[in-house]
Amino acid sequence: EPWQASWSEPSRSVSEHIERYRNSPVMHPSMPDEYKPVIFCGGQRVDFPPPTRTLRPPRIRHLKHSSNESDTARGGPSRQL
Repeated sequence: EPWQASWSEPSRSVSEHIERYRNSPVMHPSMPDEYKPVIFCGGQRVDFPPPTRTLRPPRIRHLKHSSNESDTARGGPSRQL
């Protein structure tokens, strides 16, 4: 069966996708370009429409470590055997 492209839910149209992402923290200047959505027209990349409001910086989520690793990383207690 051949692969087929389709829009994801809940957004369906290009304009809905643009409105969803143009004011998203993913579009903040501090985000690397490879993480941002792009638009192509005639096979050429075109500029994404600018935001309509001030963009918040993205929240960075850190990986959780075991409690012993976290304590040591924060300068907390460590055990030597």
